[in-house]
Parts: sequence; C-alpha cells; structure tokens
Amino acid sequence: MSVELFIASRHLLAHKKVGFISFISILSIIGIAIGVASLILTLSVVNGFETEIVQRIIGFDSHIRIRQYHFQPMQDYDEVERKIERIDGVRVAYPYILREAVIRSKTNLDGIIVEGVIGEDETFRKQVGENFDGAYFTSPQTKEGLPAIVLGSKLAARLSVEKGDSLTLMVFKGIPGPFNTPYLKRFRLSGTFETGMVEYDDVFAYIPLSSAQRLFNMPSSVTGMKIFIDEFEEANIVSNEIEEMLGGYPYYPLTWKERHRNLFKWLDTQRFPMVLVFGLIAIVAIFNITSTLVMIVMDKKRDIGLLKALGFRTRQILKIFLMEGTLIGITGTLFGVLTAYGLGTLQQTMKLITIPPDVYFMDSLPVSMQPEYFIVIGGVAILLCILATLYPSLKASRLTPASALREE
Repeated sequence: MSVELFIASRHLLAHKKVGFISFISILSIIGIAIGVASLILTLSVVNGFETEIVQRIIGFDSHIRIRQYHFQPMQDYDEVERKIERIDGVRVAYPYILREAVIRSKTNLDGIIVEGVIGEDETFRKQVGENFDGAYFTSPQTKEGLPAIVLGSKLAARLSVEKGDSLTLMVFKGIPGPFNTPYLKRFRLSGTFETGMVEYDDVFAYIPLSSAQRLFNMPSSVTGMKIFIDEFEEANIVSNEIEEMLGGYPYYPLTWKERHRNLFKWLDTQRFPMVLVFGLIAIVAIFNITSTLVMIVMDKKRDIGLLKALGFRTRQILKIFLMEGTLIGITGTLFGVLTAYGLGTLQQTMKLITIPPDVYFMDSLPVSMQPEYFIVIGGVAILLCILATLYPSLKASRLTPASALREE
C-alpha cells in the first residue's frame, strides 16, 4: 500500500476525537449508494415494463401484418402467402379476417372485434393453450354442429357464458333499420383466453377463418396476412423487403411496433423524466463528496502542514485527497450496485411489489436488469466522484506549511 493511500484511508476511517469526519464520510457513501441504486432500478423497471409489454404484444399479435389500402379485401391471398414465405427471415404467414360484430348471449349483448383464423395460427395457439381442444377449431364445426368461438376471459365473464354455451354473432351492413336486418350466425363457446391486456380480453373473439368468410360475406378473400419472422427485432427490415417484393400499392405492411406506436411513445415519454429525477438524486449525492472533502481539508490543515514540512510534494498531497474522494465514490457505487442487484433479484423472484393488472397488463412490478446499466451507471458515478474531489484536493495541495500551522 502506498503512503498516499494509507493516509487517505486513515482520514476516512478517523475515530475518537475526529469521529465526525468518519461519520460524514459514511453519509456520503450512503448517499451515493442510494442514488446509484435508484437510477439502476429505475432503468430496470422501465426496461421491464417495455420488455413485458413487447412479449405480451408479440404473444398476441403477429410480427408483421399486411393488408390492402382502404381496408379493401385481399383476393389473391394464396399467391401473396407464397411470395412472402420465400423471403429470407420469414417463418410463416397466415391469412386472417378482422371485423367488428355484435355478440349476444342469453343475458347480454355487446360489441366485439372478431378475428377469423386458421387452427395453426401461432397467436391463436399461444392464447388458447391447454384450455382448448384444437380439433374443434381446426374443423369449422363443433360436435353439436355449430362453429367454434373463443372469447377473451373478461368478455366471457361479462356475457355470463361458460364453455359449451351457445352465442349469436350479428353483422350489420350499413345502418340498421326495418329493411336492413343483421346477418345472424350461432356459435358454440369452445374456450377462453387471457392475455392480461384489457383491450384484448374485453372485446376480442376468435372464430374459424371459413366461418368468418361466410359471416362477413367474404367467400374468397381475407382482410390480410399475419407474418411471423425469425427475429422480431428485424421486423422493419423484413417489412420493407415484403413491400418491395409485392410492388407497394395496394399492399400495406405494418410491423408490431408500428401497430402499437402510441404505447411505445408513451413508454419513451415516461423514461426521460424518471431517469432525470433519479439521476439528479445521484448527482446531488455524488457532489456531497465535495463538502465532505472540504471539511476534511479544514480539519486536517495541521496534518497537511506537517506532511509538507516533512517533504511531501504538492502532487502527493493532491493524490491523497483524490484517493479519498475516489475511495468514497467506489465504495458508494459498489454498495449501490449490490443494493440494486439484490432488490431487483428479490422483486423478480418474490414479486413483493404488486400492481393492478387491469391497468398495467401485469400483476407485479417488472424488473429487467441489463449488465450495461450497472457498468455505465457505476462508471459514470465513479468518474463524477473523481471530478467532485478536484476542488478540495487542489485547495489542500496549495496549502503552505506556514499557513497550515499558523493557527496551531
């Protein structure tokens, strides 16, 4: 251990008559630890929200949807499917129909969004999971001779229906009236699904594609194609390739992020003020080092004078106080990083902090810790701690033995 580091550590670990210096050093360390931990946890929570929402959206939606402008039905969807599946990175494409309808049970009536899909559709399979007999949906009719329908859990609860109950879908063309009656078709409830996202669970229903084509009078057309790719982060690149292959108009591809643009803009908007507030807390804590070292310099004037009288150079005095600030910064940052990791891991495993699922799409506070958060925030904190020590260190190094010992 160098003599400068030994003296710096002795200053910080002072006791007996100068125990106050040790106390304020501990307070500085605690302040830095709280600031660093708060900033890391804030970023981890924001990232957790975004990761969780992305996973839920992708679990319910496809990576890319392609349809025609002005919501015109897609007639040549078989040919479009063949072209799309030849593109590198595209795993599979499925036709779908997405329309509005009115659903009626024995006790209730409600407006819903109906999606007609084939039984192999990945989003459909993810949602229904083990609670659904896929054979009923792959074939367009249930055992009772009625087409199958799958409802969001909240929608089923609102309609007061259970598996096996019959439901009626009503489709209006134009303005309802005495001479414009809706087309009616009965379905049998074959299962429910729950995404955790109210806007889907509350209004969404699946029916077989063939039934949707009859219900909405689209015998040889669909609304569009749902496309799944190997890497969902590359949706924009694949979307551009699809648009180029299909020649643009009238085909219009939309990625999962474009379809939920407002939600991700909201997340980006929330990220900046949260990081700013907790970042300022960390900065305030870091610059407390300056006041700590100023107090140490004032308290140690006699020691500085003696060291200079004994032959210590200005550079060595400067180094002593730089080391003191750096030790405070490193210790506080280390405790902050460990605290953030411990609390984040505890929340991931124990889910101690719960949130209302009908508002946030999840039942507990999500935490997604990334190594770069710890590295960048920890590195910046230590760098700022070193900068915060410059003024008091320079002040200490410029003391002359005569001025330092004058009051003794």
